[in-house]
Amino acid sequence: GRMYGHGQITIALCEAYGLTRDVKLEQAAQAAIRYALAAQLPDGGWRYHLPDTDESGFLESWKNRGDLSMTGWFLLALKTAEMAGLQTPAIEESFQQVDGFLDQLRIVSDNPESVDLGYDYQFNPLSPVRKFQSAISAEAILGKLFLGATPDDQHVRAVVDRLLIESPIAFPESARKSGRAVEFAAIDGRSMNHAVKNIYAWYYITQVCHHVGGRVWREWNADMCTLLPENQEAGGFERGSWSPAHDLYGVKGGRLFTTALCACMLETYYRHLSLYGMHEKN
Repeated sequence: GRMYGHGQITIALCEAYGLTRDVKLEQAAQAAIRYALAAQLPDGGWRYHLPDTDESGFLESWKNRGDLSMTGWFLLALKTAEMAGLQTPAIEESFQQVDGFLDQLRIVSDNPESVDLGYDYQFNPLSPVRKFQSAISAEAILGKLFLGATPDDQHVRAVVDRLLIESPIAFPESARKSGRAVEFAAIDGRSMNHAVKNIYAWYYITQVCHHVGGRVWREWNADMCTLLPENQEAGGFERGSWSPAHDLYGVKGGRLFTTALCACMLETYYRHLSLYGMHEKN
């Protein structure tokens, strides 16, 4: 949707301005930031449209409930703006609202000792059932890290451990080449249905692991460095791309979607510094 595009373009504009200090890029980035702030919903999230309002303000409407998938892109856009030196008091206030939004979507267990249930896509007061989703939970943890959570936080560690179990980097293409199909049968089916890829989740898990550092990053990075190049198309018109086949969201996003996310994963080293310098410490 257009709102996804706006969040992603805002990231690109802010990164470009941060690298060049070009005045024209600054003007475009500032305009994109203003729109992003205007699009934030009263619950602190973002969705596929601007807020539903009238002359008295926000309306009580399902349209004014954000979803975590969209919110992650806008949070990253505003964080990129901050890193590029485009910080404003309005952005700081927006971060506080997003933090509350993420807390609202955290799946809470009746067991007070449980910290590892992850996050749901959207708050629905009419449906008490909450469903863990790998991409959404990774997006939320990345947001929490950007908003001040630390890698040694018990909740962060627990959700990361669950993500690594439920959404490992695994290609059915590799299984066919190397006879490793038995590995796919062992993957927990709650978020990956055996030989189904989840590149959208991997994109966010890569960033989370990069910031958490240590063993988590070393193990994830080792798989990523091996399996992504190994499964990149090597010939024909599709050379250099990654197939959307067997991917959870590739059916909708297509080859450009899966290729862009895989490329961004491999650019993690160059585009993002570890928030906490954990690579050096571990």
